[in-house]
Amino acid sequence: MQVTWLASYPKSGNTWLRFFLYAYRYGVPRESNELDQRIPDLHALDRQRGLDGFGERVLCKTHLLMNPRHPFQTETTGFIHILRHPKDVLLSNLNYALIGDENLDRRAFAEDFIAGMGVPRWKSAGMGDWPGHLASWEQAASRFPHLFLRFEHMKANPQAEFARVVEFLGWPRDDAKLAEVVEAVSLPKLRAMEERERQAGKISRIFYTAYETSARFINRGASGQSLEPLGEGLDRLFDDRFRQELIRLGFETPA
Repeated sequence: MQVTWLASYPKSGNTWLRFFLYAYRYGVPRESNELDQRIPDLHALDRQRGLDGFGERVLCKTHLLMNPRHPFQTETTGFIHILRHPKDVLLSNLNYALIGDENLDRRAFAEDFIAGMGVPRWKSAGMGDWPGHLASWEQAASRFPHLFLRFEHMKANPQAEFARVVEFLGWPRDDAKLAEVVEAVSLPKLRAMEERERQAGKISRIFYTAYETSARFINRGASGQSLEPLGEGLDRLFDDRFRQELIRLGFETPA
């Protein structure tokens, strides 16, 4: 078995990539749970089954640090990593947290993220903080074939970025098909699918529809957001904390 990881810090665009890959390879899914049948999520695997039954070449989602404790080391043959601006990652993780607790203290969530440079819950789950997670996969690039993506580029030109993914995986490139699939799994289309499944009472392992909440798993997919709606001074606090990493990665930062 050969495993190619779809890696990212949580809430960076991994689910969107999974939908694209499924649609390009197998056809547009009729419902969200089909993803797990072909492109599994490491964090939701049956412990006894593992990756058995997914074929010889497996695409699998992971949010874990890439280190010697990452599962299936000997089967790993490459990875695709998605990077997203950490301020948007913070806000997307906040939206995700609200699915389970709409009374969450939003400012406190942001302050904890800034202080620890990530979500405390994810760090304790083996995913590290935001810069540490990225660093672990950057270091793995010397050992495995890889492709680094940026969420912002995926959003600005999805057809070009997903074409890079298709070529990296060695799949036949069909530009007409690419255009159709990009449209079929656009973020608005995925939001509509989530809403349909919620209205129909379907339990989605992808969208967490078991929770009765106004928050949605597929949010706006926004970029360049501000933290000021959560509390005065948070943008400055964030920019000071993340400045060096943002500069290193070429993200625009305030003066």
